Amino acid sequence: FSTTEYFCCITSPETSNCQPYPNQFQLSTCSDILAHRALSISIWPIGIMSTIFNLISIIWYTLKKDKKYAIVKALIINLSIVDLLMGLYLIAIASANVYYSNRFAENFEKWLRSPICLMASFLISFSSLMSTFIIFMITLDRFLFLIYPFDDYRLSYKLNIMIISIMWLIAAVFVGIPIVYSIDQPSAYRLYSSNGACLPGNDKNIYLLTWLLSYGGITFFVWIIIAVMYILIIWSLTQARQQASRKISTSDKIKNYIRSLLGNFTSVMLFKNQKTQCINRMNSDLKDIKVLCKNLHAKCNHWANKSGQEGNSNEDSQENLQDYVHECVGKWKTTLVLVSI
Repeated sequence: FSTTEYFCCITSPETSNCQPYPNQFQLSTCSDILAHRALSISIWPIGIMSTIFNLISIIWYTLKKDKKYAIVKALIINLSIVDLLMGLYLIAIASANVYYSNRFAENFEKWLRSPICLMASFLISFSSLMSTFIIFMITLDRFLFLIYPFDDYRLSYKLNIMIISIMWLIAAVFVGIPIVYSIDQPSAYRLYSSNGACLPGNDKNIYLLTWLLSYGGITFFVWIIIAVMYILIIWSLTQARQQASRKISTSDKIKNYIRSLLGNFTSVMLFKNQKTQCINRMNSDLKDIKVLCKNLHAKCNHWANKSGQEGNSNEDSQENLQDYVHECVGKWKTTLVLVSI
C-alpha cells in the first residue's frame, strides 16, 4: 500500500498487489496526462484556434475607431482576452502531454510542482471566473438597452471600464491566493491535488474545499442572474411584438371596409358630378360661341355691303362689330380654361 499517487505505476513486475492503482479510464493514466487519444489530438486545434481568433478579435476591435459602440467594443475585447487565456491553458496542457508522453508516472510530482502546472491551474480558474463576469456585464448592458430603450439607464463607458477593472482585480486575487498556497506543496495542499491537467478539485483540504464551494457558488449565482435577465429580455420582446401585431376583430375589419368603400364611392360620385357640370358648361359656351360667330359673320357682311354702298365708314356698325368680337373672344378663352381643367 502506498500513499504516493502513481507510485504503483512504477513498481516492479514482481509486485502482485499495489494500492491505490490509478484508474486507467480517468483523465490521466500511468503513461499520459491525457489518456484518451481523441482528447490529446483535439486539444491542439481547439487551443490554437482559440488563441489565434481571440488575438484577431482583440486587434480588430482595438484598431476599430467607433465611439458609438465603445461600450460593446470594450466588453468584447475583455471577453476575447479571457478566452485567449483559456486557449493558452489548452496549449500548455497539450504541450506537457507530448513532453511527458509514455513517462508521466515517473515525472508525476515533477510536473505537478512545476511553475507551468501552477500557471495552467491559475489560467483555467481565472479564465472561467472572469468570463462569467464579462458575460454578466454584456447581458446587463443588453438588458438595460432593450428593457428601457427610451430611458438613460445604460452604464456609461467609464463606469463599465471601472467595474470591469475591479472584476479583474477581484478575480485575480481570489484565484491567486490558493495558487500561491499550492506552490511546492504535496497533493494534500495543492488546489489541483494530483490532477494531471492541473484542474482545481482538492476536496480533502478544508480550506481548499471552502474555496471550491465559494468559487462554484459565485459562478452559479451569477449565471442565475444572467439567465433571469435573458428571460426578461425574451419576455419583453415577445410582449412588444404581440402589441405591434395585435389582431383586429372581425367587426372592426367590416367597419373599416365599409368606411373605405363609402369614402371611395363618395369621391367617385363627386368627381363624376363635377365632370358632368364641366361638360354641360362647355357645351353651353360652345353653343354661345357658335351663335356669336354666326352673328359676327352676318355683321361683317352687312358692314361690308353698307360701307361699299355708302363709300364711307360707318362708325356705329364698326363699334357693334368690335363688341361682338370682344364677346366672342371672351367666350372662347373661358372654354379653353375649362378644357384645360
